[in-house]
Amino acid sequence: MLSHPQNARDCVLETTIGAFGFLYFIFYALQPLVFHFPSTAEHIPGAVVVVGFGVGITLWYVNLIHRDALSGFQSDGERKEHKTGHVDCIFLLWTTTLPTIYFLFRGQMVLQIWYALTFTMVAIGDTWECLSYGKTTKAAFRPGSLQVTSVGLLALIPTIHAYAEPNSVPSHLTVAVSFGRLMIGGILGAALYILRPLERMEIVRDWRPSLHGARLIWTWCLVKFSKSVLEAAIDHLH
Repeated sequence: MLSHPQNARDCVLETTIGAFGFLYFIFYALQPLVFHFPSTAEHIPGAVVVVGFGVGITLWYVNLIHRDALSGFQSDGERKEHKTGHVDCIFLLWTTTLPTIYFLFRGQMVLQIWYALTFTMVAIGDTWECLSYGKTTKAAFRPGSLQVTSVGLLALIPTIHAYAEPNSVPSHLTVAVSFGRLMIGGILGAALYILRPLERMEIVRDWRPSLHGARLIWTWCLVKFSKSVLEAAIDHLH
């Protein structure tokens, strides 16, 4: 049984948004294999990066759908969402940053490996900290928020580096611009969810429009970013 009657509405809305993202990125991950299959060995890494990105975002949506379904049957669903939401954000940042690193520094394997390994190690360490901090934490700015912020700032370093390069390829900078827009959209969505203006002003009751709005913003930004990643991969294939 649902813990509250209004949870059914929240569950349906959140699951619908999650299902759209899940289906979109399932088909997205298949595109390099079906329509743009690499013809030479040098094109394989780009296709693998696109497929990995699509699979990673798909897994992110699977986790959201699973958690949203469970939260409808749990009275403490909001508390659990707050705790695991930081881990979701770190995973999303990691999944979107890796393809950005690959296409920004195409042909510079040392930089690709260095940035990817460094970012991965930091993301793993911060994820562990998010999962290990106590349930009784009462700080206004929780440790998980600090970890997400640090990972987000670190994710911007490759993009800043690419802009600083005097011989940057225009197609590479397109990915950098798209990633910058993704980060801005992510911040706006997070701000909407954290501030919850409609709920605080009591314009709506017994449901969470700010969360739904944040999910829609994140999904739209991910779709736009995914197109830039695929275009960069196709440009590399040709």
